[in-house]
Amino acid sequence: MGRDVPGGPSPSLGANVPLSAPSSGRLSRMAHAASLRALAAQGISFLALAFLLRFMPWPMPPHGAAWLDGLVAASLVFAWRLPFWWWVISLLFPPLVAAAAAWHVRSAWFGGLFLVSLLLYWSAWRGQIPLFLSSRRVCRLLKAQLPKDQALAFADLGSGLGGVLLGMARLVPDGAYTGVENAPLLYAASRLRLALQGARSCRVLRQSFWAHRLTDYDVVYAYLSPVPMKALWEKACAEMRPGTLFVSNSFAVPDAEWSLRVPILDWTGSVLYLYRIATRH
Repeated sequence: MGRDVPGGPSPSLGANVPLSAPSSGRLSRMAHAASLRALAAQGISFLALAFLLRFMPWPMPPHGAAWLDGLVAASLVFAWRLPFWWWVISLLFPPLVAAAAAWHVRSAWFGGLFLVSLLLYWSAWRGQIPLFLSSRRVCRLLKAQLPKDQALAFADLGSGLGGVLLGMARLVPDGAYTGVENAPLLYAASRLRLALQGARSCRVLRQSFWAHRLTDYDVVYAYLSPVPMKALWEKACAEMRPGTLFVSNSFAVPDAEWSLRVPILDWTGSVLYLYRIATRH
């Protein structure tokens, strides 16, 4: 493996062997499979609860039945090793529906909340990539690993609210910073944030990072989830220039040797994994 450092500047980074071109289609299939399994968990839990209530010698309060329904569904999701956000959704969905029915909440509110969540967590629904926000310390650690006095072309894949772009632009003013964000609400919010702060060296593109070419970047940063890392690394190896840097926050690339591992030392206990793109043979 590569070297661990305590968050300071690194020595020269090692090389990695490029892998084959990415195949993002399997991510969509995995996302659909996870959604269907989570839905199946809700269905199995509901049927089991209905059977139980029919033969129970005493009545169960509606809120208690709803929490039991959610607990059984979340247990199935956990047993099936689905991502953690499906545990939360499976646990809370039945109690929230029961509460809404008890409080006579209008159906329009459900449509509005669903629309907002869809616009905000677009990537989570489509590709099992939830919203993670990077801490401020990440930018300082990234700067410590970069060459001094060199213009920088930097990309943040899944840039969220644009915090990393703004942080890097302040620390390394002579750079060009591109965010790639697919969630409509996050894209609009980050565009507004960059405009209000006058960040002329930053831009945000509304598209999937799978469709965005990485050829022109010196550093590509990603804070995504374990699901896409192998295919994203293959994409980086196929498109990025030799000697450039691919950085993943918290999620290591399976079966690939990182060149440097830097603890972030924030409240999340996260780690930056740095991978140097090797010369192609």
